[in-house]
Amino acid sequence: MVPPAALRPVGPPGGPGLRARSRGTAPPPLRQPPGGRAAQSRRAGYGSGTQPVEQAATAFFEREEAAAVVAHFDRPFRVEREVHGYAIVVRVVGEVDSSTAAELGRATAVALALATPPAPVVVDLSDVDFISAAGLNQLQRDHGAASAAGVELRVVARHRHVLRPFEVTGLDRDLRPAATLAEALRVRATDARRAVLRG
Repeated sequence: MVPPAALRPVGPPGGPGLRARSRGTAPPPLRQPPGGRAAQSRRAGYGSGTQPVEQAATAFFEREEAAAVVAHFDRPFRVEREVHGYAIVVRVVGEVDSSTAAELGRATAVALALATPPAPVVVDLSDVDFISAAGLNQLQRDHGAASAAGVELRVVARHRHVLRPFEVTGLDRDLRPAATLAEALRVRATDARRAVLRG
C-alpha cells in the first residue's frame, strides 16, 4: 500500500486521479520564464511612450521574442566619455533599457555641450549587449538635440542584436550606424565646408 504522503494530485485542482510518487524522488524543478533577465529587460521597455520608434520596436520584439538570441554577458551598465581630437565619444557598455536610457541621455547631452563642429559626437554601442525601445527613443531624442545644436551625432554598432532594432524601426535612416569608431570619427569634406561657411 502506498502511504498517503506519497500521493500527489495530477491535473488541475479538484480534477480526478492521484498518482503515486516513489519515496525520495525530488519534485520537478520550476520552469523559469523564457529569456531570463534580458527578456524581462526587453519587456520592461514596452509601453513607456507613444513615439513611432517605440511602437515599431515593441512590435518587433514581441514578434521575435521566442526566436531571439541575445548576447547576455551580465556586464554592469556604464558610460564613459572620451576625447578624440575635437570629437567627443560616448562609449556605452552593458544593456540600454528603461532603467539606463536616461543616464545615456545625460552623458550625450554633456558631450553635445562640449562639441566643436564639424567634429562629431559619437555614441559607441560596440559593447552594448542589448538595446530596448527606451534606448532607441533616447537616441532619437539625442539626434534631435544634436541637430538643433548644429552638431552631427553618429553611432557605432556592429553586432546584429543592436543593428537589427535600428533597421526594423527605421532609426537607421536618421542615425546610420558606422561599423568602426575610426569610420565614425572621420570628418567629411562637406562637414568641413559647412563649418567654414558658418564661421
